[in-house]
Amino acid sequence: MAIIIITRPVRKFSYERDMKIYMDKQEIGTISDGETMKINVQTGQHILKVKYDWRGSNEFPFSINDNQTRSFIISSSNLENYLLAIFGGLLLLHYFLNLKYKINFAFYLAVPAFLVLLINTIFRRNRYIMISEAGPQE
Repeated sequence: MAIIIITRPVRKFSYERDMKIYMDKQEIGTISDGETMKINVQTGQHILKVKYDWRGSNEFPFSINDNQTRSFIISSSNLENYLLAIFGGLLLLHYFLNLKYKINFAFYLAVPAFLVLLINTIFRRNRYIMISEAGPQE
């Protein structure tokens, strides 16, 4: 029997929710932040997918032979965290410029940042979680 090992490293912003692990479109378990799962699987071709609320990963196809162990790492995208920090920084800039100098132009800088965040959340929802292989093990 073959084995897959799935690891989810500790992350700052997604630690409170479990991620659902799917293999061949069937749920095989959930994984928490900082947890490692070891799953016995049949040999052959499989597709791995992870979901977190309404976000998910792309499908990750892999093949595995008898008595082989494959390791995978699950991580969430940092892009949203960076966009959120930029958006928050622009809002603070807007607040201080408006308070001290009565300048409102900084608001127009925050609108594109908000739209990028919104578009990323809507259209990249299946690229929020990344699956990568840690390296084959025998």
